[in-house]
Amino acid sequence: NIKIDNDLSDWQYVSYTHENAASYPGTLRALKSFASGTDVYLLFEGTADMKFELFDMYLDGDNNPASGFTTYLWPAGAGADFLLEGPAGSPSWGSVYAHTGVGNGFSFNPTFGFDAAMMFGPLKTVAGKNYMEMSIKKTAIGSPTGAINFGMIELDGSWNALGKLPESETPTSKFVRVPL
Repeated sequence: NIKIDNDLSDWQYVSYTHENAASYPGTLRALKSFASGTDVYLLFEGTADMKFELFDMYLDGDNNPASGFTTYLWPAGAGADFLLEGPAGSPSWGSVYAHTGVGNGFSFNPTFGFDAAMMFGPLKTVAGKNYMEMSIKKTAIGSPTGAINFGMIELDGSWNALGKLPESETPTSKFVRVPL
């Protein structure tokens, strides 16, 4: 019964899907996930510097890293069929983009605004850590089944990367797998 609200108690019995290594730099530290029949729910845990002013989420909805955009950040497995980009909590201009490129080239077209595809809770601080919860409508990301895979980049207002989840830019870096 996950709800996107300002109460994180509904996440207490949800296990971590991924935790970045303690030595890995950046604002993003861990992820919890849960899926219902219609939505994928994500709870990001970060440092006190995590703000989610902007983010890029590369998402593989067909579970095929050979299709979609392949980014150098996660060379061992990416294949992004979708790019979710914008500010958390502001549906006014954030969008879900579908990959349209030939092969694995970078080419995305907008398909849904955040207002139609996502919900965001407010940034919440608990015991010196910041948390951001969000949900994504499955219909906005190709109605996936089984699992999705993704990589998240937290950005500042000048588009500088502040944090990445999972760890990136090593030969074994690949997207996080989120069971549905």
